[in-house]
Amino acid sequence: HRNLLYAAVFRSGTNMNFGSGYLTILDENDQVIATPGGSTPIYKANGLQTQHQEIAAFIHPHDVCVLPDQSIIVCQWKAGGSYPVKLRKIEG
Repeated sequence: HRNLLYAAVFRSGTNMNFGSGYLTILDENDQVIATPGGSTPIYKANGLQTQHQEIAAFIHPHDVCVLPDQSIIVCQWKAGGSYPVKLRKIEG
């Protein structure tokens, strides 16, 4: 969307860490600038440090759609029949 890439991280840590996903947002330089539901992106000399889910906002996020008003729709897989999650941008 515009100059940002939005993606779902299905599980954090290992593939056995069920229900531990979050979103990641990268800028035009491929730098992670935000991780809704995940830990703060921290860069050191060797690059981006390992991230993980900090807020249980998503269960197996699978796809992300950004609407014209910059709201984000997150589809989830194997999430007990839950509806997609909508995140709205807060002006401020």
